[in-house]
Amino acid sequence: MEDTFIKEQKKALRQECARKAALLPGPYLEKASEEMEGLLIQSSIYQNATSIFVYISTDREPDTRRLIERAWQEDKAVFVPLCHEGGRMDAVKISDWECLKPGKLGILEPDAANCLETAQAVDLCIVPCVCASKAGWRLGHGAGYYDRWLREHRALSVCLCFERMIANNVPNDAWDAPMAYVLTENGFSPALQGKT
Repeated sequence: MEDTFIKEQKKALRQECARKAALLPGPYLEKASEEMEGLLIQSSIYQNATSIFVYISTDREPDTRRLIERAWQEDKAVFVPLCHEGGRMDAVKISDWECLKPGKLGILEPDAANCLETAQAVDLCIVPCVCASKAGWRLGHGAGYYDRWLREHRALSVCLCFERMIANNVPNDAWDAPMAYVLTENGFSPALQGKT
């Protein structure tokens, strides 16, 4: 059970981050996303991965669409989230944009009727956040999808976070999954790698 004090801290930080994110200018979001993508694809983390599990970005998140297309071009297996009730999700393989449709929250996800292959393990998991700390803790939207998935599956985790959304301290519970790396447009922060 989540600690009430930590839950309130997370709620307050989410509200603060929502206000902050709304003020980020479009040109900054676009340039920072391009820089993050460039840093990621040049890294051995990405180059050594034959399979990646990656979120499909929404409006004010680091853009992952070009990364997905590049991974297809390089014959990497691409998996994206399919969310279920109870905070559970599957990593479902996609090979083009046609097999996606808007989910409950309007976020593109695989069409459940045509999902054939789910991953039990992937090499690399690209994780979204509301904000993150350089120490490797991320604040998500509160449903716990990624924390559960990462605790149950093998994958190196990289959280994409705009530098302007980095927080000095992100409250965390025992069940929160730390990130191996946090990547901003300024580069990788080796987070809790080897300490978990």
